[in-house]
Amino acid sequence: MPSTIPYSVHSYVDEWLDTDREARGALIYVPGRSYTKDLALEHLGNFMRVYGIARNFPAAYGGAGESLLDLIEQSTFNQDVNEAYVAFFRSLKVKYGRNLYSAASKLLWLRFGSPFRLYDRFADKWLRRKGKISTSEVTWYGEYCDLWQQQFEQHQEEIRDECVELSKAKRFFVPSTEDEIALETVLRETWFHERVFDHFISWPEV
Repeated sequence: MPSTIPYSVHSYVDEWLDTDREARGALIYVPGRSYTKDLALEHLGNFMRVYGIARNFPAAYGGAGESLLDLIEQSTFNQDVNEAYVAFFRSLKVKYGRNLYSAASKLLWLRFGSPFRLYDRFADKWLRRKGKISTSEVTWYGEYCDLWQQQFEQHQEEIRDECVELSKAKRFFVPSTEDEIALETVLRETWFHERVFDHFISWPEV
């Protein structure tokens, strides 16, 4: 059965608390590191396991170790999402010898955040029912992101409203700790709403 917006809000809250909060803190602010490489590698590995992409980086090619972290840190973004994606996708292909479409999108989101969009086959199927995305290796990701944004805007208000409701009710199930304060902040953030939408469209339908 398909997901719902309320369920997607709750599922991403769990993922943010367990994985994304620490992983983004370790990797998204790469310039002027305030963390150790060992810590970055630990959170990168955890992120990759949770996001189902660790298996794409075999140990024989360096795995998810320092070589991959270096590639992530060397990635660049100058306002053209498609260009940045193609460049990073190709760097992964040279290193690992395979087409890592989903992994490239997820690692770029981890590195830069929005406007990179997470790609997986379920989200792709959901979006292709709503509009057209080319099959060209050099243009499809930009079109995927454009269609993703169009659809997100149609659901943004509902997602925001559900996050507001969760914020009102969270005192019943989240201890009054630093976690609660941090969650209160991110529930208002557009990037958080975007990740809720990712959960909504990536649910396997049976």
